Amino acid sequence: MKTITISLPVALACLVLLAQQSERDGAATPQWVTPAVRAPRVEYRTFDSASAKTKVSYHIYTPEIYDAEKERRFPVLYWLHGSGPGTAGVPWLAAHFDAAIKAGKIPPMLVVFPNGLATGMWCDSKDGRVPVETMVIKELLPHVDAGYRTIAKREGRIIEGFSVGGYGAARLGFKHHDLFATVSILSGGPLQREFTVAPRVRSRGGELRLPVAFGGDHDYFKAQSPWVLAEQNAAPLSARSRIRLIIGDRDEMLVIVREFDAHLTRLGIPHTFTVLPGIGHNPKAVLDALGESNWEFYRAAFGSKPQGASLADSKTAMKTAAPDAANMEAAQRYSEAAGGQAMVVMCDGKVVFERYGNDGGADRLQMLASGSKSFVGVAAVAAVEDGILRLDDAACEALTEWKDDPKKSRITYRQLLTLTSGLTPGEQGAAVTAPAWKEIVNKPMSGEPGGQFEYGAYHLNAFAAAMEQRLGGETFEAYLKRRILDPLEIKVEWRFRCRDGHPQVGGGAFMTARDWAVFGEFMRLGGQWSGKQVIRKELLAECLHGTKQNPAYGLTWWLREEVPDAIIRQVPILQRDMGDIVKSDWLPEDLFMAAGAGKQRLYVIPSLKMVIIRQGELRASRSFSDAEFLDRLLRAKQEEKE
Repeated sequence: MKTITISLPVALACLVLLAQQSERDGAATPQWVTPAVRAPRVEYRTFDSASAKTKVSYHIYTPEIYDAEKERRFPVLYWLHGSGPGTAGVPWLAAHFDAAIKAGKIPPMLVVFPNGLATGMWCDSKDGRVPVETMVIKELLPHVDAGYRTIAKREGRIIEGFSVGGYGAARLGFKHHDLFATVSILSGGPLQREFTVAPRVRSRGGELRLPVAFGGDHDYFKAQSPWVLAEQNAAPLSARSRIRLIIGDRDEMLVIVREFDAHLTRLGIPHTFTVLPGIGHNPKAVLDALGESNWEFYRAAFGSKPQGASLADSKTAMKTAAPDAANMEAAQRYSEAAGGQAMVVMCDGKVVFERYGNDGGADRLQMLASGSKSFVGVAAVAAVEDGILRLDDAACEALTEWKDDPKKSRITYRQLLTLTSGLTPGEQGAAVTAPAWKEIVNKPMSGEPGGQFEYGAYHLNAFAAAMEQRLGGETFEAYLKRRILDPLEIKVEWRFRCRDGHPQVGGGAFMTARDWAVFGEFMRLGGQWSGKQVIRKELLAECLHGTKQNPAYGLTWWLREEVPDAIIRQVPILQRDMGDIVKSDWLPEDLFMAAGAGKQRLYVIPSLKMVIIRQGELRASRSFSDAEFLDRLLRAKQEEKE
């Protein structure tokens, strides 16, 4: 491959040696706001950083199609600069990606150029005064997702960098594997575990000097290193990340990068390793030398084809289908690596896959957390069929203490079930314990009835309290069992209860995976079971209609519906846990689901005649992604899938 020499001074500025970084004055004031760079399609932006306690700048490239297709969302590449100020490479990198997008070689994407400071090392400094990692991960990513039409999930993000930026891409991508599906490490360094050999660092008096971010502490350097982070996160990285490692054979870092490649191989972390002949420590030469393979990498990362096919076009490029055995095994491995304890797949009413791990078991009653909510919506429409209530009637007919309240008197049953009642939604921890129903009913209002969607358990406990008043002696719990659970021959145990002994219906149910799958199959069949219509189909369908306040949430069920950006910005759960579903552009449009903390999931896909259960450990499942799991389960293989 041919070496291309850069003559432009701005390109040369990107190659400031790590030696220069180690010799800078660590006490100097960080330059959080850089001068603006002028380049086509590149915007210069700043935002207020709470961690840095000042404004922070960044640059962002947007393709022309971003302006033309106003409803479309785009994947994002985060490009991390090497040592030095980091702005010099922005113009030619933006032009590099712009040309490839216009030629149809890669899908349209946004490219964000963060400000990692000249000596930032893409980590928080030991003394805490220079929080580069916190700024990028906790502030810049949410800021970009809020301000631009991004695909705000891990499979919509690549993190890539050159030299120290490659080091940063490795450490941030490995540590925050829940945010980045793809990690690209170009001529990265320092990738070693011990800072005893550093070819690109000058020493004084024969001694190596650690970059100032590490405060002279070798233990802190090791704790931040991609070497150690790979060890700590080997399982999730192996299960769900795409990683490439690239270096030229004339780069002084070659020996260390080879050792890092061997380290990833020993850990069983899949990755590609490419050594480019005739190439030194030069970013433009590296990218040019990669040629077509570079574009193939971006296309594979974002699931697209050449000639302009993008992630948003993948509805036609990637068809969903009933999963084969290999797909189910792949999904199970991914789930278990992310704390999964149970996975059950039903196709056309038959269990075709069932697997347990991490202390899960077929007879284990698993916490459903907020997945419990779905029983309330189904009980509500059963009550409508039985003449007990009407969804659009005021709940004060049952909760008489609301009649004289100017706001509460206007709350309808439907608003309670769609979490738009305006009632205080519930404090942190309410999914496990909650006040007595009467206390919940007397909680203050947080907004107008029907004003906005506010996720929480109190709406549904208030509904259950109201419905119990209408039942004339039968408890809500007994009605649910008699009317729904017994006909399906399944059991729910309410292990989390309110302080008065009533079930905490917003998050207190426990159930086996098989029984939850039966409940999902009942929903798929439109209220039928064992040849009988337990609930009329048209009434059950009421559960699957969203509201203008949140189109992706019906009567206690999550829906595969597009949600306006303005609503997403107002609803935290749409930005976090449910972002994978509401922002996906390939999942079947008729998918609906019950979902709870610990990534407890009941997916129902009528078009595929499929019900899928995923249950997991509460904390270990935080890295689980709905889209990543369903991608492995449903999408046709591409590469390996590519």
